[in-house]
Amino acid sequence: MAAHTLLFLDFDGVICDSVDECFLTSWIAYYHYYRLQQPSSVRCELRKRFGQLRPFIRAGEDYLLLHRILEQAGHVQNQAQFDLLLEKAGKEQMAVFKQLFYKARQYLVTEDFLYWCRLNRLYPHITPLLQQAAGNEHLFILSTKKPEFINAILKFYGISFAKERILYPGSSSKISIIGEILATRPDSCALFVDDQIDHLAKETHNTIKPYLASWGYIKPEWLKSTIPVLYPDGAAALFLLARNSA
Repeated sequence: MAAHTLLFLDFDGVICDSVDECFLTSWIAYYHYYRLQQPSSVRCELRKRFGQLRPFIRAGEDYLLLHRILEQAGHVQNQAQFDLLLEKAGKEQMAVFKQLFYKARQYLVTEDFLYWCRLNRLYPHITPLLQQAAGNEHLFILSTKKPEFINAILKFYGISFAKERILYPGSSSKISIIGEILATRPDSCALFVDDQIDHLAKETHNTIKPYLASWGYIKPEWLKSTIPVLYPDGAAALFLLARNSA
């Protein structure tokens, strides 16, 4: 039995409800920077459809593809359909989308930092747990959001979290990143909480136990998968496991 338990948390959809920030950032990136035709208003229906398709997103550039789908009145019912459109867009197009997404985010951060921070709301049941455990060396944040943005948001909410424990996977899978850390700590096991089921189900690792965050950006059918579901009232128990093993 492992002597130490490491806890890895995704950021967007597990720690932070960032859907409004991601909608605004990607809308500016797609219409202002990419299409060069920024509408004078945003329909409420667009924001609603954006939220419905949010569970299929894995990285920032995917949001611009989502806006293209919505602009063309496309219909996406599952991850496989979204991934097919992602493949059709191609790596070069997605690289452009990525550059424009972060350009738009930096614009918001620079123009009105406090407004940008307020768009990134921490989940109420996670905030006190994170405040208490931020100094625990067995707690990590593993996210496709760039660490500098995560650090800025946490500081805004008065949480000091070590930069070296905010991990960005890049082109690697999250499971492989956790596996690399466990390889340097043979006496440890890991708990991994994410709201993107694809990050949890693509690979298996006998010392990593995945959890699907029920409060995140998920599809109802994901709750019926074989991945254990973590509900808000169970989050404290995972923090306690990591703390007791510290």
